[in-house]
Amino acid sequence: MSPHAKTLSWTNLYRGVTPVLFDADESRPVYEVCREALEVLKDKGLLKSGDMVLLTHGDKMETVGSTNTCKVMMVE
Repeated sequence: MSPHAKTLSWTNLYRGVTPVLFDADESRPVYEVCREALEVLKDKGLLKSGDMVLLTHGDKMETVGSTNTCKVMMVE
């Protein structure tokens, strides 16, 4: 998931990866953005209730190289 077309194009080259356009609202708390991301994937049929997901993100969205968090989340 990324708001950047170039990133989505690159990830499209990897087997088993489905790039998804997602532009997070930086003004909202990170946990809300994480839940919204899971909902987007669920709406696209890529996840279902009960799935476990490994989610990585940075404290500062839109900052290259700021990924510092890895979460295991359950899809509701």
